[in-house]
Amino acid sequence: LARGMIKKQADDANDSDLRKMLEHKRAEVRKAALASAESRGLSWGDAIIDRTLDDDAAVRRAAYDILVRFNRGTAVAPWDDTSPGH
Repeated sequence: LARGMIKKQADDANDSDLRKMLEHKRAEVRKAALASAESRGLSWGDAIIDRTLDDDAAVRRAAYDILVRFNRGTAVAPWDDTSPGH
């Protein structure tokens, strides 16, 4: 239920508030903000790249996956979580 509410909040947020959500202290909020930004087609490459350095592994992976999709399925580097932000 809580995840659904977080997703709804991210989906309803304006672009400015959504960008702020990418810096939220809770990983679930950051992850929902990433998903919402992608679904809106927002080209926030810099902010998404910053999330590849996130403290939370799930947020790092979500950011990486979004960047791959933005690049039409081509990864510029293989996924390697032993080096966050690689």
